[in-house]
Amino acid sequence: MADPLEEFQKFRAEVNEEILGCGRLGMKRFFTLDHQTYEPGALDAKTKELLGLVASPLSAHQSPPSGSTPPPPPSPGDR
Repeated sequence: MADPLEEFQKFRAEVNEEILGCGRLGMKRFFTLDHQTYEPGALDAKTKELLGLVASPLSAHQSPPSGSTPPPPPSPGDR
């Protein structure tokens, strides 16, 4: 039985190559940015990964974007 991590890494590499092969400049820029984000610098790569994991669920639960209309407050009869 193959190692699940190795299978995932192989699958991810194949999919990444397919995405990069589409020739879209925006995708190439995004992949470059993503790669550069995790390069060692002021913080090591593991710390950056952990911060990314923490920020991901927080950003999914943020308030609506500025300029959008928030939902109206409940009326007194809805309580």
